[in-house]
Amino acid sequence: MLDADDPDLVIQPRPPDESIGYGSIDLRTGSNFLRAERSSMASVRAKDPWEGAKLFREVRVAPGGSFVMQAHQFVLATTFEYLSLPPSLVGLIQSRSTYGRMGVIAATAAYVGPGYKGCPTLELVNLGEVAIELEPYQPICQIVLLTADEGDIKPSRYQCATRPDFARKPIPEPS
Repeated sequence: MLDADDPDLVIQPRPPDESIGYGSIDLRTGSNFLRAERSSMASVRAKDPWEGAKLFREVRVAPGGSFVMQAHQFVLATTFEYLSLPPSLVGLIQSRSTYGRMGVIAATAAYVGPGYKGCPTLELVNLGEVAIELEPYQPICQIVLLTADEGDIKPSRYQCATRPDFARKPIPEPS
């Protein structure tokens, strides 16, 4: 069983004990979503993905409310939990099967690197044929933690994120 009280691994707020398993920890959605909107733009260039940021609209869900994810809709969200991984751990975020069986797939960019700090952005897709209501703080995905042997770590360009975020420009290499 994972030791969620490990001082080198920080997850805030601490997930409930029933969310901590053998090698994985359930993570919940936050209350902010970035909903992809239809646009008059003909396309977004894959080499300049940050241009696509204007295709998203932020939706904040009040306590007790829900976000309706339409069939075949793409949404960005973050985990409710803030993670701080030590250099000795990496994480892989995976969908939970309960949601996958309804058609909701989470975390297509699933790698959380050593030394990461922040609330990972989740890419959610409803591949189902009907709309699905998501409530904030539902355990929609899980992080599987693996040991890493990294000496020097290169911070992610998404370091310290706490809200859903569209693509960021790469961090320039030092000259």
